[in-house]
Amino acid sequence: LTRFYVCIYETIASRGSWMPVLRDVVDADADANDAADPLLPLCAEAPDGSPVARRIDVKLFRRAAASFDAARADQAAQPSGKLAKGGYFGIGVVGAKNQANLGTLWRSAYQLGASLLFTVGTRYKNQPTDTVHAIQRVPFFELDDWNAFVETCAPKGALWVAVEFGGTPLSEFEHPPNAIYLLGSEDAGLPTSVLRACHATVSLESENYASYNVAVAGSILMYDRLAKARRRQESARLGVRGKGTQWSAGVS
Repeated sequence: LTRFYVCIYETIASRGSWMPVLRDVVDADADANDAADPLLPLCAEAPDGSPVARRIDVKLFRRAAASFDAARADQAAQPSGKLAKGGYFGIGVVGAKNQANLGTLWRSAYQLGASLLFTVGTRYKNQPTDTVHAIQRVPFFELDDWNAFVETCAPKGALWVAVEFGGTPLSEFEHPPNAIYLLGSEDAGLPTSVLRACHATVSLESENYASYNVAVAGSILMYDRLAKARRRQESARLGVRGKGTQWSAGVS
């Protein structure tokens, strides 16, 4: 019944139209605008007590299909019973100006394994660019200002990584096991106070124009983290010993 819902047609109870039934079975979260269930079983007697022959037709109606991306996300979200490896990361934007960019960034963040999403100084409105409904699958925070992030949202033990010009080139960057990535607004970038507070700064190389769209920049960064993590896992599987990373000791 996750793909179909039941309706009945009966001249008296349904008043000449198909009426949904058994809402507690087929859809516990039905819209309030939908018709209420009829009382089942239907009465077999007329008001004067005489028996009544009543025909009831039953039909299955197909539910509106979720998007392909949302269906795949639902499948991937099922518990696996495995302990997560390789740390965690969150990503957020300080002073975002373009809501559509945020939707694209949240979709990429979910696909690439983010554990935390947030905005600082911006309220997010759901966007069609987020086809997997990421903020319903990953903890999402809307913070009024930078102090709110520092005091209430920053995970203990995670390093803050700014994405901005003048930092370590991404190709050379070693991602901390536990990281919070911070992106700035499309026009002004990250405030100086935020840059100073971060443990590291990473820059994205380019062949020509150096400024990336915020959603593209975040997606490239997260993909780079995933790709490097998988290379380390493959090296470990093959018995290739690495030199370790600058973040091996972690932070408190």
